[in-house]
Amino acid sequence: MQPDIVELFGIYHLPILTEGGVDVKFGQFVTLMGAEVIYAPANYFYSKSYIFNFGIPLKHTGVMVTTHLSDQFHVHTGVVAGINTGSFDDNNDSLALHAGFAWNSEDEVTSIFGSMHVGPENDSFFDGVNGTNVDEDDRVILSMQIIHKCSEKLTSVTDLNYGWDEAPLGLDNQEPEWYGVAQYFAYAVNECTTFIIRAEVFRDDDGFVVFKDTSNDGFIDLEHGIPGPSGFGALTFGGADTYTALTVGVNRKIYSDFVVRPEVRWDWASETTPFNDSTDDSQLTVGMDAIWSF
Repeated sequence: MQPDIVELFGIYHLPILTEGGVDVKFGQFVTLMGAEVIYAPANYFYSKSYIFNFGIPLKHTGVMVTTHLSDQFHVHTGVVAGINTGSFDDNNDSLALHAGFAWNSEDEVTSIFGSMHVGPENDSFFDGVNGTNVDEDDRVILSMQIIHKCSEKLTSVTDLNYGWDEAPLGLDNQEPEWYGVAQYFAYAVNECTTFIIRAEVFRDDDGFVVFKDTSNDGFIDLEHGIPGPSGFGALTFGGADTYTALTVGVNRKIYSDFVVRPEVRWDWASETTPFNDSTDDSQLTVGMDAIWSF
């Protein structure tokens, strides 16, 4: 069991600087990054992309200022404790910058979201390892999403991710780097049925971000960047590899407030065998969830 507060924040609106004003958010809030989010009904699929699981943060604790420059353009600037950490459990003594923008076309056909995260994110456990300074070696993550309505029925979503860490903690004591792209197409047959496809390629260049967890608390420890009682011994990292995934599914609205989302997913790894207890380089997954809104 891993209890966790996903969001707990307040917002104060200031009618200053621009006609739209400025919003100040303080507390714990979800990240600006990624096409997929924690809130399940806002996603197309039951399963998550590699970018969501390994490439970007989930949430932050700090202050975020959103300036509404116009109805179509908004700028976010924030200071946060770090990646997936709270104000009282940061894994080092340094703050980070979390910022971005949101733009939508006047005809609401195209939207672009860009964001960045810059700051030291390695745990104090690693201070001095290979010359690492956990309060000065920055982790930089860049993210962009492009949403375009190709027609009344067809929507394209492109999710881009690129990141690196200045600490030499990757394979062969390299500064780790990772990047990926996920492309979605959603076709709404009618108000009740939408078919979706997601194709993704994700590269973990130095075996730094992709892992599997064999303990109860290992995943949340790694998301915090904090080694568990036995270090990272319960975690198996995938090594340098390129991961490819293809997912097809359907969102079917049974009633106005009840949706089922079956899917079929294929995963491949090009250089290692991370699936099926580290014996296979590919796997097939069939899944489904149901969402009842009330």
